[in-house]
Amino acid sequence: MKDHAVKPVRGLLYLLVFTAGLTVMLVEITGPRIFGPFLGTSVHVWTHVIGVILAALSLGYYVGGRLADRRPSPALLALIVMGGCALTAVIPVATPWFGRTILPPGLGLPEAYDLLRFGSLVTAVCLFFPPALLLGVVGPFTIRCLTAHDRVGRTAGTVFALGTVGSILGTFLPTFLLIPWLGSRATVLGAAALLDGVALWVYVAHRRRIAAGAPALLVIGAAVVVVGLTPIRGEEYGDRLIEEGESEYQYVRVCETTVAGVDYLRLQVNEPVTDYHSLWRRDKLLTGSYYEYYALLPGMISRPVSESREISVLILGLAGGVISRQYHAFFPGRLEVIDGVEVDPLVVDLARRHFALDAEHQPRLVVHVIDGRLFLKACGRRYDIIIIDAYTHQVYMPPHMASVSFFREVNSALEAGGIVALNASSYNPGVGLLPRLVNTMARAFGEAFMGGTCPNNFMLFAFKDRPDAWPPDPRSGDSLPEELAPLWTAFTASGRVLRFPDHPGAPVFTDDDCPVEILATEDLAPTTARYSR
Repeated sequence: MKDHAVKPVRGLLYLLVFTAGLTVMLVEITGPRIFGPFLGTSVHVWTHVIGVILAALSLGYYVGGRLADRRPSPALLALIVMGGCALTAVIPVATPWFGRTILPPGLGLPEAYDLLRFGSLVTAVCLFFPPALLLGVVGPFTIRCLTAHDRVGRTAGTVFALGTVGSILGTFLPTFLLIPWLGSRATVLGAAALLDGVALWVYVAHRRRIAAGAPALLVIGAAVVVVGLTPIRGEEYGDRLIEEGESEYQYVRVCETTVAGVDYLRLQVNEPVTDYHSLWRRDKLLTGSYYEYYALLPGMISRPVSESREISVLILGLAGGVISRQYHAFFPGRLEVIDGVEVDPLVVDLARRHFALDAEHQPRLVVHVIDGRLFLKACGRRYDIIIIDAYTHQVYMPPHMASVSFFREVNSALEAGGIVALNASSYNPGVGLLPRLVNTMARAFGEAFMGGTCPNNFMLFAFKDRPDAWPPDPRSGDSLPEELAPLWTAFTASGRVLRFPDHPGAPVFTDDDCPVEILATEDLAPTTARYSR
C-alpha cells in the first residue's frame, strides 16, 4: 500500500499545524533579536526579516498545495517539515558569520549604515527564506491530506484556527518568557527541536520508520552544541568581553577596550559597530564624550548651584549611570536627588556590577526601572534639571519621547527656571531628524537652543519660563568645578549655541505623527529620497 493511501492520523496532523504556526511566528519575532549583536535591530532589520518570511510563506502555500495534490502523504509532509527544522537550526549558528563578513571591524555607524541595511536583507534571504518556504507547506498540505476523509470547510477552518493559535502563542512566549530565560538562540533551537519532534512523530505514525528523522536531529543537535559552547558575540574588534546577556528588550554587552593605551569600559546595546551607550574610565571622570556637556547644566539654571542650593535631577535613560556618577563627583553635597530611569532591568543589573551604580558611589541616586514617559506622568514632583538620553533600536529616539505632548509633560515637571537637555546625533543637520526635533522642543517651551558638542552630535535644550536665559551670565560658570571650565568656556562662546524660536507653521512631532525612524534614516543615509510632510 502506498504511504499516501494510509489514513492520516488527524490529531497528529493538527498538532503539527499548531506547532508549525508557533515555530514560524516565534522565529519571526526572535529573528531580529538574533541579528541585533551583528546587524543591529533597526527598522530595516525588522522589515527585512518579516518581509522575507512572509514572502517565503506565500510561496510555500502555493508549492505545498500543488505538491499535496500530486502526493497527499503525511509522511512526505513530515519529511519536508523536518528539513525546515534543520534549516531553522542553522539561523543562530550562521548569523555571526554573515554579520562579520558583511561588516568589516572597526566601523562607526555612519560608515556601516548602508552595509547594515542591505546586509540584513541579504542575510534574511539566505537564512530565513528556505526554512519558512518549507514550513509554509504545512497548512495546504494538511488540508489536502485530511479532506479525503472529512469535509473541506471544517478541515480548513480547523487548520487555520490551530495555526493561528500557535502563532499567537509564538508571539507572546519569546518576549515574556523564553528570551529572558533562555536567550534568542536557544529559543529558536528549542522551537526547531519541538517541531522536529512532532514531525518525526507524524512520520513514524504513518511509515513506522524512525531513521528518516536522523539528519534533522543531527543538525539541530550540532547547532545546540555550537550555541552552547560559544558566547552570543564574544570578543571582537580588540574588545575584551566582560559580560553579555539578553533581556526582554535587547542584547546588552559590557566590554573593555583600549584606545591609545587607555582602558575604557563600554556598555553596548545592540551595537554591531564601535558605538556605545555608556563609556567610562575608572580613573578619570571626563572621557571626551557628548554626555559630559550635561555636567554644565547646573550652571545654566536660573539659580546656579551653590553651597546653599541643592538641585534635583531626572535622567531619562540611565544606562550605565555615568552621567549620575559625574554629578555626584562634581557636585558633592549639592544634590537633593537624582532620579534615574531605565526601562531595561538587565542594563541596571550590569551597571550595578560593572559601572559602580551603587549607594557607596552614588548615594543620591534613586533607580526606577520603568518607561521614561510613564515615570514622568506618575512621578508627582518637579526637577531643576531633566536629562533625556534614551534611545531605542540602537540609533532611534523612542517616538513617544519625542513629541510635543511629551515635551509639554517635561515642561510641567520642571521647576521655574529649570532646564531640559538631550543629545541628538546628526550627520546632515540641515535635514532629517534634527530640524523637526528642535521645532518640537520650541513648540513646547516657546524657544529651544542647539549647540555642538562632539563631532556629529548636538545638545538641544530649553528653559522653563526664562526668555532671557541665553547667553548665560558669565559668572554662572564660577559655580562649576574647575575641571569643567574648558567645556563651559567653549560651549558658551559666541556663535556656538543657536536659538530657535517657535514658528507656528513649523513641522513638529506629535503622538500621531512622529516619524523619528524615517528621519533618522534620512540623516544617516542622506542619498536616499527625502521624507516630507
